[in-house]
Amino acid sequence: MLVQQDILLVTVDGRFDAPALSLGTEAFVFEHAYSPAPFTLPAAASVLTGLLPPSHGLRVDGVGALSPDTPTLATALAGRGFDCAAFLSSAALDPRHGLTNGFSTYVLVPPSSSAVVDLVAAHLKKADRKRPQFVWVHLSPAMGGASTNEAALAEAAIEAGRMYKGVLATFGADAVRAVVPLFGVDDEAVFSGLSLADASMRVQVAVSGLEAGMEGLSRRAEAPRSIADMKELLLTGGVPLPAPVYSESVLPWYAFGLPPLQVVRGEGAVLPPLGLGAIKSDVLATQTQMMVLRRGGHLGEGLIPVYTNAAGVAALDAAGTALVVRAASARALSGDEGVAALRSLVHDFPDIALFHEWLGNDYWQLRDYTEACNAYAKASDLGVNRVWAYRQQSKCHLLIGNVPLAIDKAENAFLLNPEDPALRYGLSRLLLNTGSALLASGQYASAAECLSRVRWLEPKNVDGALQLARLQLELGQTNNATSLLKEALQIKPGHVQAKQMLETLRP
Repeated sequence: MLVQQDILLVTVDGRFDAPALSLGTEAFVFEHAYSPAPFTLPAAASVLTGLLPPSHGLRVDGVGALSPDTPTLATALAGRGFDCAAFLSSAALDPRHGLTNGFSTYVLVPPSSSAVVDLVAAHLKKADRKRPQFVWVHLSPAMGGASTNEAALAEAAIEAGRMYKGVLATFGADAVRAVVPLFGVDDEAVFSGLSLADASMRVQVAVSGLEAGMEGLSRRAEAPRSIADMKELLLTGGVPLPAPVYSESVLPWYAFGLPPLQVVRGEGAVLPPLGLGAIKSDVLATQTQMMVLRRGGHLGEGLIPVYTNAAGVAALDAAGTALVVRAASARALSGDEGVAALRSLVHDFPDIALFHEWLGNDYWQLRDYTEACNAYAKASDLGVNRVWAYRQQSKCHLLIGNVPLAIDKAENAFLLNPEDPALRYGLSRLLLNTGSALLASGQYASAAECLSRVRWLEPKNVDGALQLARLQLELGQTNNATSLLKEALQIKPGHVQAKQMLETLRP
């Protein structure tokens, strides 16, 4: 039987206790659901497409895009007359990654922001309620990096729970409601992040409103399930037959240059062909030691490697184990001891960008910004996570007082990903502050260069228009200044300074 009532799908990053979300006693809870990947983008893609990462092609946050012709839950529901909307609090789900297929509304909202509740309510208020509604909401309590701080994680989960209940209240009692954590958080992981261990890949999925299709099913389903089964469940209202559950992580390659991890659970489990070659599921140390070391960043530019030499992969096992254990020991230290341990790692493994990043972080904590900048520069030279490394170099140069170099590195980061609003805003702020200082010191040519670039980056930046107007007045270009001030008032009619400056220019 096809589902035709309103559907609310809530996906969540990190820890989220599905049974505690007040879905009601009628909710079915899949106790042993597993994520296919410890990253927001590939896991969400699996929920929407019903495909595993080897098939939909997304393996890590910040890299790749779903093919425009890939069928999704939204395309199937739109074909049935549903109005499909998405409100997502994670930059990993940026529209550029192609999960927009089938959605008429697709909006990114600030992470951990209650604005998502208002947006959903406003959408439903103006929607044609003669059509069934499908709304996908993504909450990100772990946004900004995994943490070992138990209190912080608990508070983030409580906030996500409040937002979920707020969204839930906007739907009628007969709607289908599903909450799907995309991955868990493993507080015991060596680097305080996520891994392929059961503690982080195993999640609890809760569904209500599909009772007719779940007759005879225990409300605490114990058979292993993949969250990729959610597409079929929400389309048909029936529970798919149990199948082997597959999980993977390509993080070892990005972080350490080691083979990816693959795990299959369930009877008849066979590792699917990945284009990754012959990889054993236990190839690297304990799975708990491999996790997402930094969330929300660009973990690499380029293709996932193809491994074809099984003997070579097997040979990396012992070396990989020793490397991870040594790296974990180094990260457990701080201050001068931490720097010494990381310098030793960098000396022995100069081609692993992550170790240079860690060394830069330790120097940053010691406020040695020159050495931190050098370490970040080596990380960016290795070509992995370059956006983040360039941003860190920019911050270091600014603190050292090398403003031109700070701008140069901020521009490098921006040029690698010019559609990232955070990078655009950061570069614009830096240029605005620099241009304003140059204007105040009478260096008009350099100030004009900086402020003009601000205007190019952010045409609706009122402060940029105001400073450029001041520069035009200093140069005697009254007409240009008047035009800029009028433009600023069109953007922000109540701007006091712009009004006052314009008033002084009137004859």
